[in-house]
Order: sequence, then structure tokens, then C-alpha cells
Amino acid sequence: MREPQPAPDAGNITFDALFHRTPVQWGMRGDPHLWDALRERFRGQPVPREFWDVRDAVEAGMAEILGVDLDTELSRGTDHLQVPRFEMGSGMSDGTVSLRWWRETGIPVLIDRAGAVQAGELIPRPPDFDHLPPDYR
Repeated sequence: MREPQPAPDAGNITFDALFHRTPVQWGMRGDPHLWDALRERFRGQPVPREFWDVRDAVEAGMAEILGVDLDTELSRGTDHLQVPRFEMGSGMSDGTVSLRWWRETGIPVLIDRAGAVQAGELIPRPPDFDHLPPDYR
């Protein structure tokens, strides 16, 4: 059995740790595609130390990927957006991103994970975790 590893230094934590596990439930069918796009957008980038900075970074990434001003869309009361590049031919909400789900669930999950990793309560898996022998997991 391996010795417990010390909590990672907050300065070395990347967004990879936050996006490693996908949520079990989504708002619309386009949300998993946005999750994956955000994971790629932030791959290897350090997680900001402050709560609001994590939120701002994720919202800026979303705006960049979706090609919209999120503040404008939210002020209009927009709950969802159709994103053609996320369409896979999978039903009525195909390619639709739920801004409500991201505002109420997705972004808070990422912020909570950032806080947990920084506090040493959640130790991120190494990038090669899935390739380790079962007795090391």
C-alpha cells in the first residue's frame, strides 16, 4: 500500500483537477459538450486562489466558447442557448446549453472543487491515473 501523499500546493493546482469527474446530471444535452470544451480550454492552467476569480474564469471561458456575452443573455432572462457545434442528432434539446444549470449547478460545483483541492480535502488524481494498476488506485 502506498504512503498517503501530502495535499498539493495550491499554486500547482490546475483546472484539470476540477474537470476530472463529470457531473451525473445535466440541464440540457449540450451541457456535457460545454463541460468537455471548458476542460480543453483550461487544460493545464492554474486554478485561481479566490472564489470569484474561479467563477470569472469559467464564465469568461463559457462566453468565449459559446460566442455570447453571458451578462447580456442572463439579463434578458435567457435560460438556454442553442449551440450548433454541440448538435449530435440526439433529440429535442440536442445542442442546447442550460445557462440556468451552469449558473446554479455547474459553476458552483467547479468552485467547490477548487476550494476542496486548495484546502487539501480533495486530492486530484494524477493525469495518468486510469493507467495505474488497480492496487494503486
